[in-house]
Amino acid sequence: MKARWYRLFRELFSKNIWVRMWEPLSFHTTIRIGGRAALFIFPSNVGSFKEALTVLKTADVSYRKLGAGSNTIAPDEDMETAVISLSGFTGLSTSGGNLVAEAGVPLFKVLNLCIEEGLSGLEFLSGIPGSVGGAVRMNAGAFERSVADVLEDVRVLDEDTGEIFTLRAEEAGFGYRKSIFFEKDWTVLSARFKLVNADSEAVRREVVNHLKKRLATQPLELPSAGSVFKRPVKDFYVGKAVEALGLKGYRIGDAAISEKHAGFIVNLGRATYGDVVSLVRLVKMKVRESYGVDLETEVEFWGERP
Repeated sequence: MKARWYRLFRELFSKNIWVRMWEPLSFHTTIRIGGRAALFIFPSNVGSFKEALTVLKTADVSYRKLGAGSNTIAPDEDMETAVISLSGFTGLSTSGGNLVAEAGVPLFKVLNLCIEEGLSGLEFLSGIPGSVGGAVRMNAGAFERSVADVLEDVRVLDEDTGEIFTLRAEEAGFGYRKSIFFEKDWTVLSARFKLVNADSEAVRREVVNHLKKRLATQPLELPSAGSVFKRPVKDFYVGKAVEALGLKGYRIGDAAISEKHAGFIVNLGRATYGDVVSLVRLVKMKVRESYGVDLETEVEFWGERP
């Protein structure tokens, strides 16, 4: 089996595609958990991404895609799979009130440019440790706003056909923490946002205000994968419900329910995938028993699901 991965490594390397073997996924996820991926691939542009997909599909190798590594938890064991990082997709520009960002651009860099250019509309993303591709796919949001509210269109790659096309926001099937990208083998390559011209200092103040609110209420100082659970109904707040159950600070191994916000699970040092899964199952059970509500995770688990 390892000979097969080495053969694929050499083939990708021969095509000038940056690739590593047995790369620890804990280096690439915000919760700092995860064993090694057999291949970790860093395409630098759409052409090399398509080439990498061709190599993997020809070899009938399974693969996963990764952006900034937030909202993702990988198992502790080595994964006999390839992981394609979109972090090399870093194009970022503005024109006529539009901002265009490639999938791998971190959200904080998008906001920095919004401040520089005096563009308003994305301030609600302040403090979210993700990238543009993941934010579009998840329809990321906060403070009663979401990506769908300001997205104009998305440049998309169909992984099955290799076709590249533009999808208008209204065609993307956006809902609460969902989009068409959960249903199709499509990759977000870039997104175009329609923003509003504003005073740069006013945009900066709004970004800082949102960040301060997050710092005061969310455990941004500790490794986590972000908010773990989706809100099951509009007026049911998972963090408050878990706190009312007396579970704030409860830990299994080095995974703990945050003392600051009970909707987050944090890594106190050496948390394992199993620690997190056990904690999620406990929360689900307690919430079901006490409230009759079945929670669904927002975080993606790459191993056994809780």
